[in-house]
Amino acid sequence: MSPDVAWEYEIARLTALRHAKGLTQIQLGEALGASPVSIHDWETGKRTPMILSWLRWRAYLGLTAPWETESTKRRERWRDGVRKRRRSD
Repeated sequence: MSPDVAWEYEIARLTALRHAKGLTQIQLGEALGASPVSIHDWETGKRTPMILSWLRWRAYLGLTAPWETESTKRRERWRDGVRKRRRSD
């Protein structure tokens, strides 16, 4: 079973970011507690990382969890402000 397009995009993004930071698969593997072979398999689509490995990978490269984006936080603050104004009317 092949991963969907969104997953392929995510892996390509993480791989490009690793290259941009000048990290090798060995360095990334050591940081994540994974073998360089696993990193290679993830980046080439041979295997899919477990969710915890994927989140560690993102965090190590400086990315937040996808559901904790700044736009989500702004939207929540806006929603809370609207609720407060409605209660005060």
